[in-house]
Amino acid sequence: QEYMKVSIVLCVLVAGVLCAAPIGMTTFFTTQECPPSWYEYETAKGRLVLSVVTPSQGGVTVGNALNPSTPPTHSHPYQVTVQLDDKEISADDCCNTQGACAGSYVVKDNTDSSDSGVPFSQLKICTLNATDDSINIPFGTVAYFDPSIQSCPSGWTLYSEADGRFMIGGWEVKGTTASDAPKMAYGSDITHSHQVDSSSNSVSIADVEYAGIAGCCNDNLAKSGTAPISGSTDADSSNIPYLQLLTCISQEKTLNTTNLPNTAMLFNTVGCPVDWGVNLEIAGRFLVGLPGGGVAGAAFGGESLPAHYSGPAGTHSHNYNGDFTPDDCEIGLISGCCADGYAREQEYSFQGVTNSSTVDIPYLTVPLCTYRGE
Repeated sequence: QEYMKVSIVLCVLVAGVLCAAPIGMTTFFTTQECPPSWYEYETAKGRLVLSVVTPSQGGVTVGNALNPSTPPTHSHPYQVTVQLDDKEISADDCCNTQGACAGSYVVKDNTDSSDSGVPFSQLKICTLNATDDSINIPFGTVAYFDPSIQSCPSGWTLYSEADGRFMIGGWEVKGTTASDAPKMAYGSDITHSHQVDSSSNSVSIADVEYAGIAGCCNDNLAKSGTAPISGSTDADSSNIPYLQLLTCISQEKTLNTTNLPNTAMLFNTVGCPVDWGVNLEIAGRFLVGLPGGGVAGAAFGGESLPAHYSGPAGTHSHNYNGDFTPDDCEIGLISGCCADGYAREQEYSFQGVTNSSTVDIPYLTVPLCTYRGE
């Protein structure tokens, strides 16, 4: 109690008033509904929040909002090459057309859909509808602000460390960790691509025999057996939707909070206030505004990012399939025994898996505090 009194007195001495919660302050809540005097930020439903320090960029949205507990999925156009190597035979070209020609066969299609392996939790995002002098906001608190607020309020400054990054809950009681990925340009998207490696992707080519001699010097025919597949996908988006909001950090001269709804969640860089603690249930997960019909606090997507981690937000691959028909190569031999090992001309279907690719979403882990008192 004495600690709380000292904190309040400091606010009064410095500002002449209590360290009030400013109008437009926006943060996450643990409940299904916003408390009195707070309203749900509708545009945030189904979206992550990207921190910005340019007020005019607040309110910009990218992508389509997520459904409840459903990670975003995406696919890629791909192009692969099936390589049919040649096998020589002692024959002229005309006129048996059962054999397949050697060469490189290009196939273009789309991969199957996949999510990106990014971990998410969905939470209510609420905005304070009027400045509340009864609520005390502690030093180091980081909050978003409604786009109608054109600058950080008195007692707050721009939080440049989070600029162009998504804030996620950290595991520690204080301090922050920035991901290795560079910050995003406002309103942009991060794309990625995948490789298709011939060492793990192939198609089985059927055999045809000829009544002749395998050998020199007609090398138009392809050999049967295993043909390697290699290529890549186009660069494409992971379809992670977000909302940009001005992000500010409190400089108020108190380390405690009073009268803040106990369902609120506070990002704080210097430690949680008395009776508040770091929320470990959602630490290391990207926070999504609760979609309509969703359950607050539900986790979905990949595994939580570990403590002291700064690497990619997720890793994934895609299944793909396709088909091709090689050109027929005429040979002046009838089909039969015993020159074998030649590729048969027919339609071939194949399937495989792309190499894994990372999703380099820029993030900043910040302790996310929730009420632990009674």
